[in-house]
Amino acid sequence: MKVLKTAEQQQLILELTWKQQNMAPITQPQPFLSELMMRGESPSVSSRSLTAEQMPGLTDMEMQSPASPQKSSPYLLKSVEDLDFQVPIMKRGDSDGSRVSRLSSTEITSEMSSFGDSSMSSMLSLSRLYGREKEEKILRDKFDQIVHQKSPRQSSFVLISGESGSGKTRVGESLRDHVIGAGGYFCRGKFDQHQDDPFAPLCASFNAYVQQLLEEDENTIKAARRRILAAVEQDLSSLSKVIPPLRRLMHAELERMDSGKIVCEQCNQEKGRSMFALNKLMRAICSPDRPLVMLLDDIQWAPRCPLQKLRAMVIDDMNEGIMFVGISRNDVSSTSDVSNFLRELEERDNVDITNVSVGNLRKGDIEEMINDNLLMSDDQTKSLASFVFDHSGGNPFFAVETVRHLQQDSGLLQYDKFSKTWQCNEALCKRMTDYCPKKLMEQRLRSLPRDIQKVLMAASCLGSNITLRLLEVALQESVDERFQELVKKGKLVYNESRSVYSFRQNAFQSACYGLIQKELQPAFHLEIGLRLWKHLDQDELQANLFLVLNQLREGESLMLDQKIRYEVAAMCLGAAEKAASRFSFPTASSYLKFAFKLLGPDHWNESYGLSLILHNYAAEVEFAQGDSDRVDYLIDTVLTNARDDNDKLRAYLTQIYVLGVRGKQDDAIDIGLNCLRLLDVNITPKCRKMDLLLAAAAVKRRLRGKSNRRIKMSPHMQDSKSLAAMQILNMLFLNTYVSRQELFPFVVLKMMKLTLVHGTSAISSVAFAGYGALQCFSGRIEDGTRFGQLALELVDEWGAQSYQSRVKAFVWGSIFVHTRLATELLGQLKEGHRLGLQSGDTEFAMLNAYHHMMFMVNSGNFTCKRMIDEFNQFKDLTALHGHANHFNILEPFRVAFEKISDPSGDLTDHSEDFDRFLAAAISSKNRLALEVVINTKIYFFFVAGDYKSAIDLIAVRNFHSASKYRGSVFEVFSLLLDGLSFFSKARITNDVTSRKVLLRRARECMNHVKPLAKTNPEASLSKYILLQAENAASLDKMKLAEEKYDHAAGIASRYGSKMEIAFAKQAAGEFFATRIHDYERAIRCFEDACEAFQVWGAGAAVSNLVRRIDSLRKSN
Repeated sequence: MKVLKTAEQQQLILELTWKQQNMAPITQPQPFLSELMMRGESPSVSSRSLTAEQMPGLTDMEMQSPASPQKSSPYLLKSVEDLDFQVPIMKRGDSDGSRVSRLSSTEITSEMSSFGDSSMSSMLSLSRLYGREKEEKILRDKFDQIVHQKSPRQSSFVLISGESGSGKTRVGESLRDHVIGAGGYFCRGKFDQHQDDPFAPLCASFNAYVQQLLEEDENTIKAARRRILAAVEQDLSSLSKVIPPLRRLMHAELERMDSGKIVCEQCNQEKGRSMFALNKLMRAICSPDRPLVMLLDDIQWAPRCPLQKLRAMVIDDMNEGIMFVGISRNDVSSTSDVSNFLRELEERDNVDITNVSVGNLRKGDIEEMINDNLLMSDDQTKSLASFVFDHSGGNPFFAVETVRHLQQDSGLLQYDKFSKTWQCNEALCKRMTDYCPKKLMEQRLRSLPRDIQKVLMAASCLGSNITLRLLEVALQESVDERFQELVKKGKLVYNESRSVYSFRQNAFQSACYGLIQKELQPAFHLEIGLRLWKHLDQDELQANLFLVLNQLREGESLMLDQKIRYEVAAMCLGAAEKAASRFSFPTASSYLKFAFKLLGPDHWNESYGLSLILHNYAAEVEFAQGDSDRVDYLIDTVLTNARDDNDKLRAYLTQIYVLGVRGKQDDAIDIGLNCLRLLDVNITPKCRKMDLLLAAAAVKRRLRGKSNRRIKMSPHMQDSKSLAAMQILNMLFLNTYVSRQELFPFVVLKMMKLTLVHGTSAISSVAFAGYGALQCFSGRIEDGTRFGQLALELVDEWGAQSYQSRVKAFVWGSIFVHTRLATELLGQLKEGHRLGLQSGDTEFAMLNAYHHMMFMVNSGNFTCKRMIDEFNQFKDLTALHGHANHFNILEPFRVAFEKISDPSGDLTDHSEDFDRFLAAAISSKNRLALEVVINTKIYFFFVAGDYKSAIDLIAVRNFHSASKYRGSVFEVFSLLLDGLSFFSKARITNDVTSRKVLLRRARECMNHVKPLAKTNPEASLSKYILLQAENAASLDKMKLAEEKYDHAAGIASRYGSKMEIAFAKQAAGEFFATRIHDYERAIRCFEDACEAFQVWGAGAAVSNLVRRIDSLRKSN
């Protein structure tokens, strides 16, 4: 469902968020709160420790103080000299540590050289990998296999795993030259433990692709432009915001689009939209001719949302010529997100996972590395290799660091100018038994000047979001010289697409973070968070919102002042809304849970507005995640504590949706109608036909003379009551459609009236989709198509991604189904299912899946196996988003086609499964579920020749439906089964009166199919002709009936419908056997039907007809 950001929420966030002040010129560095803790000062945040100037957002609430120059709080000292904090530095030669000095700024560069570009560092910036020949070959072979793989493509994923420092990234990067040599692209993204944007690594890999593409020749670039434009034209603008190089590549197309684009800030969800468009972009850029490798580093830090997006890309059978590679540490928990991701790929999706395990180096590998880089005698090389191996354990990172340290600091490895070789002091090697490269690296870091340590500690907290600006704000001092030195020495690498730096090596970042004592880490994070919050301007704060809150979350236990905790809770709402707009609901949920943790015990009285919005918003987000128990608790809490009915409306809105999803549509509708009455919007539950005609006429009058263009130019809806009413009607839209059909037109017409009177909104797209469907149900296909197109245009112009699933379900499932090709329909409905799941619009996701499966059945072009595979794909994707139970509505499809496709299956033995499905459908009053179950049972009974049972079920279906037929093309299959059952039963009925009733009902079905055959012959024409054949036979027009049977089979053959060929031939066989008594011709028809059923994959139907043929041969 759509997660809202209401006007009251925006106002509250505006009131509670601090007014940001421009950062004053930095003149003096300020110490960290953690340093003050060393002196025994209190690190807790309280109202007494912050001035009104530092917290202007609280001025009107609590802190009244006279205007005065901004003061530093007691724990923010003016100078580092206020701290008697000396860091001992071990000088070369001071092995006993007796000499302690303080480095001057001029010594920074020389001291930093031990971590960067020295003579040994240069030599060990290795251009080749040692001991990784096997791993490199596996990667090359896998790439070549993927490039040359033929359809159907086997989904695959390569996992490079190993411990920290084992060189996993270097192994992955070793594939780059091979890929480029094959004419491909190598793209990389990296996750981080402190990642602020969970989708940034995915976007970074696409950035790398576009940057490489821009270096190609003009013909290649033009071809790529055409493919990208065809695939993502509607999403190009939003994609360019997360993939900046795309604006350079597609500049002309973007300028043309931007010039005529209308943007609604309130509903603009471009970031979320771009996340959906990544799949389509991936399909456009991939091909076996120009293969692509997407390497994602450190996926052990990736949260669930980007892993879901990656999984969707991996299993997308339309991606060709792409190799997905993930790099992960091998010490992750079995319950972690990445472990679940890998299990689901392997067990649910049958993805071929290749695990490239990167272990430690052997002693011979280290010996080879030393021999290639240092000129030493064989004995010296072996002696040094043994020392390095014994003390590093073969870990590549620590092996290299060991050699570097030995050359620089220990005296163990020295260069002899006379012999021009390196000499290893073997005697010293034997005495250094307790040497540990990891501990030594930590000691070397701690021996650096305090100013350098502070930069490294702060940078380690920022993770992959390091910038000079953020570091200077966090430290409140100029760090340009120290920062540039880190960059120069290669400790920080630049991410051009995001304009940020990150650590080159995870082990080094971990060691830098280890500089902060464990008990001081919460205070350190809190201090960084407070400084970023206070000194970043509003735009900077929004860009780094996740980062700031992540820092504050680490220090939450030290925030004792409740007013500040409410401030941070309000900021969490903004972060949750930002995450939800990208459909990253787990991320949104995490910030909302942090906000709840910050609330006081009496928060409903102390901060009523914040509490109300927080509980309402959290209920919507948790429902999108499928946490039903949490949703119930949050809704009940709001309804218990809300002060009036208006404050309860939003909770009621969520409750309506939740009840609808749980199959309690009647309860949802009753609550919705009551809420509408509170807003002075009335819908009578009596549903009189005259009221419906008057409402339809009123809408028609308001539409008279208005083109689609003029409607789109209407003012935007501003009236708060009308907007609230549209939200409630939007919730009633599907509930009435599936449960109380008589109310559905009233809901749609009321939405149309509000739109035409008060202006358009994003929900107007749903109104026009429903109105277009009503036109089609009434036979006005042209009008329906017009309003369906308008609905799609409104979704696009409003950027209303959250409504795309419901609009697609009606436009492509009830309107365009009359005029568009099957391939286009199926693709759009599948996309609607995925969009609904990702945006939390679960019920409409299921409606898209229902229409998709019904169209596959109705067309008859797809084998039973293909339909089972499609069903399983839908089910797995639904389960992936936490809504596995909601797919039960379509479970009868799977059971039916498994029985039909089983050659040993008995079409009469299905009562146990389907009686259970039928009872559940009747209990839930879900019309769609009821139709799936009953139509499937009718099909079984008809094919098995049990026409009486089939007709009894038709009566059950009609009893539970408000009207028999609505005029949808998806009903053609039902109409065919009904008509054939009535005709077949009439043929064997002797009672004249009963026979007349059966024939009348059969002809009603035939007449319903006739207009559908005109508008969509592909789906309906052969069915109509087959019913005509049955009708001719009932009138004893034998010659005409014979011609119609042949004609129906011919039309079905023209459109490739094996199912309809089988039906036509089976009906013709029964005609010849029972009316003409020509058993030979009947057997030939049955044999033709068997052949068609066999191709369709209906083994059980074949077995049933074989028994019928045997019976005829015996009779003959």
